[in-house]
Amino acid sequence: MKIQTSVRVEEEFYQEAKKVFKKVGLTFGDAVNIFLAKVSMEQAIPFNINIPQKNILDDNYPAISKNEAKKRVLEAVESVKKGNATLLNQQEYDDEMNEFMKTL
Repeated sequence: MKIQTSVRVEEEFYQEAKKVFKKVGLTFGDAVNIFLAKVSMEQAIPFNINIPQKNILDDNYPAISKNEAKKRVLEAVESVKKGNATLLNQQEYDDEMNEFMKTL
């Protein structure tokens, strides 16, 4: 026996998913029924649900360890002491950081 139910979904996901379902000849309802059947048969969510463990900080720069940060600061201080430091304006700094980020 089938029942009717209602769910709230993100419109963008719904529209994109409908395109995929259409390509394989399924309706949204068919896809939901397949998902529910799989959950019922396996007694589990039929795919892994993981929280991505990005090693990226909120500012989109890669996270580094405290020891690595300390090492880099000490290297920078030594560079300044030896007169090897270069003063950059904001645009030059941004350009260098963008190039550096491409290497990661």
